[in-house]
Amino acid sequence: MTTLMLLLFSILVLSTLLMLVAFYFARQVDNYSIVDAFWAFGFFLTAGLLVYLGEGWIQRRILMLLVVSIWSLRLGTFLTQRIYRHHPNEDNRYLVLRKNYEDDVEKGFLRFYLYQAFSIVLLAVPFAIMVMNRSVGFTLWELAGGLIMVLSALGESVADRQKAEFKAKSENKGLNCEVGLWARSRHPNYFFEACYWIGVFIMVFTSPGGPVCFYVPLLMLHLLLNVTGVPMSEENGVKVYGDAYRDYQNRVPKFVPKL
Repeated sequence: MTTLMLLLFSILVLSTLLMLVAFYFARQVDNYSIVDAFWAFGFFLTAGLLVYLGEGWIQRRILMLLVVSIWSLRLGTFLTQRIYRHHPNEDNRYLVLRKNYEDDVEKGFLRFYLYQAFSIVLLAVPFAIMVMNRSVGFTLWELAGGLIMVLSALGESVADRQKAEFKAKSENKGLNCEVGLWARSRHPNYFFEACYWIGVFIMVFTSPGGPVCFYVPLLMLHLLLNVTGVPMSEENGVKVYGDAYRDYQNRVPKFVPKL
């Protein structure tokens, strides 16, 4: 009989193996940024594993796989393309980490990659709970959460595409992106990412044990607002664009888009 603990252990094994493979390739190409793409694709693999191992209502398992796959495959593909375009240059976040790990870069990044494996487990708990829910029929909470997840993935995709198209135009070289959603929020991609995980919590809420997953959107908000998301992007924006970005900060909200 499959248990929740067995599912979580299976995710831990899968995500750890995935990150060890990612670490191997990162060393080979000397570009540790590739962990971002591996992390995103990891949720597609995790969802597939959970659908296979879970014993809950099959339609709920399929819905979970669908809403996770839409987000995971889109984000993973986008990040892969961005990393490929910038290679061999690493994202600024990883240049900072290189400096922090200068005593032993490989050992430092190995720990970082394993932390990413553990983060997948923490964030995938709602999905594991969903696939164990045997009740037949969708609740309004599940349908509303799934809809929020899909719309959030779409919003994040639009934001990423708008910025990519802006940067692709030669006349915009050296300019900060302030078009479309970027004129309403300095970080619309992170805003929609946060909304996605709020949708995850709403979707799992009515499953047995679902309310315990309240920490998931809070954890993601903390990471985005206080750790690797907004702070590093803001610092880099001031560094690259100077006073133009400071003016942007004064005019445009940091996170929640203005109407």
